[in-house]
Amino acid sequence: MLGGLRPRRALTRLTAVTAGVLVAAAMTAQPASAAAPPKNAVAPNGSRVVAEKKVAKSRAVDLTVASKAMRRNMPVRVLLPRGWKATAKRTWPVVLLLHGGADNYTSWTKKSDIAKFTEKDGVIIVMAEAGRAGNYTNWHNYGKGGPPAWETFHLREVLPIIERAYRGSTTRAIVGNSMGGYGAAAYTARNPGMFRHMASFSGIVATQLPFVPAIIMKAQKQEKTDPYAMWGYPRVNKSVWDAHDPLHLAANFRGTKLYFSSGTTSLRGELDPPNQKWHPASLGEPTSAYTIRALTAKLKSLGIPATVNLYGNGSHSWPYWQRELHRVWPSIMKTLGASRASAAQEAPADDSAGWNLLPKVPDLRDTPIAPRLGGGDRPKDEDQNDENQNDEGRKDEGRKDGPREDGDLRDRLPLPDIF
Repeated sequence: MLGGLRPRRALTRLTAVTAGVLVAAAMTAQPASAAAPPKNAVAPNGSRVVAEKKVAKSRAVDLTVASKAMRRNMPVRVLLPRGWKATAKRTWPVVLLLHGGADNYTSWTKKSDIAKFTEKDGVIIVMAEAGRAGNYTNWHNYGKGGPPAWETFHLREVLPIIERAYRGSTTRAIVGNSMGGYGAAAYTARNPGMFRHMASFSGIVATQLPFVPAIIMKAQKQEKTDPYAMWGYPRVNKSVWDAHDPLHLAANFRGTKLYFSSGTTSLRGELDPPNQKWHPASLGEPTSAYTIRALTAKLKSLGIPATVNLYGNGSHSWPYWQRELHRVWPSIMKTLGASRASAAQEAPADDSAGWNLLPKVPDLRDTPIAPRLGGGDRPKDEDQNDENQNDEGRKDEGRKDGPREDGDLRDRLPLPDIF
């Protein structure tokens, strides 16, 4: 009789002890798909990977990073290439893939074919959490700084960890859609030389054009964040806005291969279901096109080449971003010197096709009237080369891209409630 206990009480005590041991073991044991993170998965500032879990039936690995920049644990999804080993002597180029607003670090793998499309490509693809409205920024917070510090998390914590512990190289590209399209442009401009190739899909890439600050702050407010905490007040804190405006930092794009794309009309396009109802989020397309035209005009004036695909009709949605990824991916692989096994259509040639899409407008920040956002007629010499512009985007006859001389109020950028 255990310790002099009666048989029934002893059995009860033994059962309880056994159950306790099993519960403790269950709490401490890691799932079969989990693994202890590498000891060297530590960023220079001390942020580290505290958990690593393989995503079932995929080559994706989810990391949990104890981030000092964010002051909390942050998730990161990584697509590892075929043949990858933590002990490999070689390294692989890295593609930092940024998600859009109201999405998360799993969006590209759940809403596009990125995993299947790139399964034979020799690159490491990194998808880090960026918040629903984080905007890829170390927030100003009225001069106090502190979290959220998205740029530090992504570039000073996640990338060094990938390089130290997951065989990533310093040969990098960056790609993003929507909010991530801004992030790709901003990170490239704010960190010259960090990325060899940048691709921005449907992103706002000029943050101080007429009406754009109001659009950005309205988006922040919709996500229940303080619209002035990110960069402050546009006029009072102009230096902060300047520091995060790709247009203001345009000279810093020199040396990076650039790709910008967007719809221009907000109308249903060839990849949208015929019965799909129009959604106000699609106004993000002409807004993006408005800023792309301004930035690429500035780049052209600086002699910095870019490929531009303004494709007319199309919603602000994943089918178009996936298509754009397919178009630019061969160029990214070539630039990174990585293997390119997936079949895809090459993007338009950099200088000729890209520049022929540009409208001939002055620096829009110096004009009192913002340009019209939709499609419309263009000068004949540009129309002949604009193969990507959907014909339906040209039906609005009698109006030109860019500001009208008569200052017609119809050309002002609308401020829809969705922004």
